[in-house]
Amino acid sequence: MHRLPLLAAAILLAAASPSGAEALQQAGATVGQPAAPAESKPAGPEGVFDRLFGSEPERQDASRTERAGRDDLAIVGLYLGTKLLTESLPAFETPVGLCLPVLETLKALELDHQQTADGVEIRLHAPKRTIELRRQDHEGILTDSSKGLCLAVSGWGKLLPVVVRHDPANLRVVVEATEPLPISARLEREERRQGQLRPDASPRPDFPRIENPWTMLSLPTLDLSSTAQFGSNGLSSALGVEASADLLKMHARVRASLASDGNATLRVALARTSPEPDMLGPLRATSLSLGDVAVPSQPLLADSSTGRGLVVSNRPAERADLFDRIELRGPLPAGWEAELHREDQLLAVVTKPDALGDYVFADVPLRTGINSSVVRLYGPFGEVEERPFVRVIGAELNAENEVTYTAGFVEEARPLFGPPADAAIARPLVFASFERGLTDGLSARVDLRMPLSGGQPAAGASLHAAALGGFGSLLVAGNGQGRPALALRAARRFGPLSTSFDLADYGTNPGADQPDEVQQLASTAGFSVETRLPLGRRSVPVKASLRRSEERNGDRLDSLMATASLALGSTRLTNGLTAEWRTGPGGNERQALGSFGVSRSEGAWRLRGGLDYRIAGGLKADIVSASASRSHGSGSVSAEVGWDHQRSAASVSLSADQRLGAFSLAAGAGVGASGWRAGLSLSVGLFHAAGRGYQTAPTGISRSGTLRPLLFLDDDSDGVQDANEPGLAGGRFIADNSIRQEATKEDGAALLDARAPGRSIDLEVQLASLPDMALRPVNPGVAARLRPGQVLDVPVPLRPTGEVEARVMLSKGEVENPLSGIEVVLLDPAGKRVAATISDFDGWAYFEAVPLGSYRLAALPGKPDEAGVSVNLVKGAAVSTGQILRIRR
Repeated sequence: MHRLPLLAAAILLAAASPSGAEALQQAGATVGQPAAPAESKPAGPEGVFDRLFGSEPERQDASRTERAGRDDLAIVGLYLGTKLLTESLPAFETPVGLCLPVLETLKALELDHQQTADGVEIRLHAPKRTIELRRQDHEGILTDSSKGLCLAVSGWGKLLPVVVRHDPANLRVVVEATEPLPISARLEREERRQGQLRPDASPRPDFPRIENPWTMLSLPTLDLSSTAQFGSNGLSSALGVEASADLLKMHARVRASLASDGNATLRVALARTSPEPDMLGPLRATSLSLGDVAVPSQPLLADSSTGRGLVVSNRPAERADLFDRIELRGPLPAGWEAELHREDQLLAVVTKPDALGDYVFADVPLRTGINSSVVRLYGPFGEVEERPFVRVIGAELNAENEVTYTAGFVEEARPLFGPPADAAIARPLVFASFERGLTDGLSARVDLRMPLSGGQPAAGASLHAAALGGFGSLLVAGNGQGRPALALRAARRFGPLSTSFDLADYGTNPGADQPDEVQQLASTAGFSVETRLPLGRRSVPVKASLRRSEERNGDRLDSLMATASLALGSTRLTNGLTAEWRTGPGGNERQALGSFGVSRSEGAWRLRGGLDYRIAGGLKADIVSASASRSHGSGSVSAEVGWDHQRSAASVSLSADQRLGAFSLAAGAGVGASGWRAGLSLSVGLFHAAGRGYQTAPTGISRSGTLRPLLFLDDDSDGVQDANEPGLAGGRFIADNSIRQEATKEDGAALLDARAPGRSIDLEVQLASLPDMALRPVNPGVAARLRPGQVLDVPVPLRPTGEVEARVMLSKGEVENPLSGIEVVLLDPAGKRVAATISDFDGWAYFEAVPLGSYRLAALPGKPDEAGVSVNLVKGAAVSTGQILRIRR
């Protein structure tokens, strides 16, 4: 495909005469040759450019710091995460990379700032502190420009608690905040208000959404694995298969394994979710699951559990179940591990999935206000995926008269097929939870739980209120045997302090279904405070709590706990210390336990270290561990060492993974207190591609949603790839503002795997990756919502385009001057506006990526009569009629 030549057309606008007559002249240029720029006088003493963009002296080669000039100017889009802040941020190319004007960038980020004699003073308010940008502190990465001080992209992370990435191919700069910024809270408030103001209409997406209807039956996506392990405990092997497919217009998920010792497991589940309450007719459900299901927790009645059964609910998925504790879960592919982060803190790590194949972070603590948590998934070959969770506590009560429910049947600890995992607790029961908004700031909840094979039914009731600037709950629950459990919980933010208080009497004679906390404790009282302390340009999240618990065996436990975290670039430091005083019939005991952790990314290496220690007559180490892992393109290696002081035992393990095409080969060996072991595993993924049968893919494809873009040249403009329309190799994509490295193969297809299912994903093409810049996608991007384990084909048709240039001139007799700021539009034969732009400082208006066809150009200063030159764009050439039109008003 050849690049189309430029079309130059001069649009001449006649000035008004004393009689009020005006004339508009237009002319077409010679085919394939742009019109020569006309000689003109500057619009002002410094020229039109300087009038619009600011004047600047000539750059001096002998200057100690080179000044970024107008020739270095670029216009980029500035993003905060996936949110576009501005699409026209000026930036400048410098020898140390792209630099961003400090004042313009701070304004876009809505950060309070003030210019000083030698730089800029930036004020942050959570916590309150001042950061000074001074020339002498950033020499080499801080330059001057026509927009004032300009800081290189690499320097912003040294100034603010942010990470900044530049995507030169797509002219965008992405900012990731490592601690809350005021603009983040404002954007989240606006999104929440938009949903409240327009509950019946979801916001219009930026990109058109791909239809993804449910089907009665689809061919499954598979993950196959085989493992063999031998060591001091003997030889063992296992085969495993995981499958996902559409079945009866629901998502079917199957997990099966067979071990050499004869132990076999089978888990089957059907589920369907919807962003709108439009399922099951009058039930207006948003989710339905049956088979092997996960049952949500009920306050003071029962923890979350798994078993065979059925669960139906109309609760919004993003609404927190309790105001102070939630459970986060999601699919965890084989060989992956999950970390839970909140801002700079690493809260928990999961390396093995539960019985349903999910990572589970139970009892995640929340605070009043906005809670932003991120689950980071790390794959065996260096893959990194992030799944954000946002909960707004104190603002997500049911609206007045709104009723939500969750109900179902379950036989705990018993799978749909096979023997129970724990026969002692395998019992059938029904449960239900109902919530109703009494007012906009007060909700009531009722929980019911009834065993079907003997045992006492239990019930609970609670009130949740947003009042006095905070949020509180009053809960009562019991099974009719003895005094019921009663709990009071409250939370409020005082400036930068987030405080919470809880007081509970767990009653007498607790039931077997009730949570472990209720069965072990008689009463508890606690107070906690969380804030951030300023530390230079950074801030340190700190949490402290004081708690007293009375146990049912007569012991009393007092504890004081404090944790702090610090982010230093790519290094994360976390330390927690707990002091405990235990008194009771068995005697008195005092101890202080601590845990210190550090993690760091160093190029392709991911480093971790940990120390569990105690303070008793001095500092004593209990467990020391360190690990390092490195990805190397198609594989990774990792090593871990540890020392258990109490057992006087060391442990060492080594592992390596290698991807051989779509197959993944892993080997590992280790030695520890329980002996030695060595193992080998082989895994592969399989998915069905329309018209091509089953194809191999990296393992884990049955758990996470996968986009399969199909990049092709759409010659007939029907949006469908025909047999004579070849795919294009080498194309790359951007998914949710993340630059993906996967490239299309010879058939034009690529697999963007490990995408979080259940939420909308934006997909667009990296334009710089296309083999011909005259080829452009028909749509700038698309949005898709994936189901777990689904491989969704996304057609990405490309079409040839051309370029159009026009110049707007003001004619006064024989004198002509370029006109800036004039709207120039491109119209199709029906008169529909296709594109519009504003003429620049020299009168030029430029249209790029114009699809082939017939168009007209029109200049619209104010409201003149429309006139235009006929333009035809055809394959390989741009043709103009060359006519001159005169219009008098």
